[in-house]
Amino acid sequence: MSIDKGPVHDLYLGTDRAAVENADISDTSGIYRGEQTGNSYTLPEGLQAGQTYYWRLDEVRSEDIVKKGEIWSFTVIDGLLVDNFESYTDEVNEDFVGPAIWNTWIDGFFVWDSGGIVGYATEPFAETIIFHGGFQAMPFFYDNDGTVFEGHEEWEATGVPYYSETQRTWAEPQDWTRNGVEVLSLWFYGDPDNAIEPFYVALEDSAGNRKEIQHPHPAAVTIDHWEQWTIRLADFTDVDPTAIKIMYIGVGDPTGNQPGGSGLVRIDDIELHRSSGQ
Repeated sequence: MSIDKGPVHDLYLGTDRAAVENADISDTSGIYRGEQTGNSYTLPEGLQAGQTYYWRLDEVRSEDIVKKGEIWSFTVIDGLLVDNFESYTDEVNEDFVGPAIWNTWIDGFFVWDSGGIVGYATEPFAETIIFHGGFQAMPFFYDNDGTVFEGHEEWEATGVPYYSETQRTWAEPQDWTRNGVEVLSLWFYGDPDNAIEPFYVALEDSAGNRKEIQHPHPAAVTIDHWEQWTIRLADFTDVDPTAIKIMYIGVGDPTGNQPGGSGLVRIDDIELHRSSGQ
């Protein structure tokens, strides 16, 4: 783990959030990791797969003045990372080229092939308030009434399909069987005010075979806390898991011909695991 450069810090780290939050330098349980003067720390005991760790960094300004830090967390995955949305920034030029989230997760904004919109209109483009792990998540807006940005003359589009979708395409096919992984996992956070629409994930291989899986909860998009969704890769029948080319996340019915509603779903920590128990 990395530590911001600066003055001396007291580091607290453990698997119990409350214990990390309440510990001080008198702690003898191993949560207090001592004063840190560098900008990184390696856990001598190593990390346990699937375990969530909590950490706190207090700034030691003087012998008598210590500024208590926030509680942060990270989870060690036992498998492969697809996307944790931490690498995206707001650095785009006048042509919107740059490492913004919507330049990797393509939505309907520029091509109007669906009512999906990724990211906020103003900086920060990624979600930085409600996230599952790290510091960012992907905000995914859906609007399934056939008109997007209604009332905005510059952006308004009509005749848009009655579903919303975003997709990530890899330049080279991805082998999603490495390390013995069997399960695709993602975290999502909906809103009770969201229009109830089907929530789905689809995979497409390099041969163009696509399979869509709908969330079993018909009102999943209204769940207002972080919820993990796990899908067995074997359920994506007819898709070659050794040659994944595109991943889709969507709300609505891609084959439907009736207008629907709108809402916002946040997505975070897309991973591949060895079993659904992770």
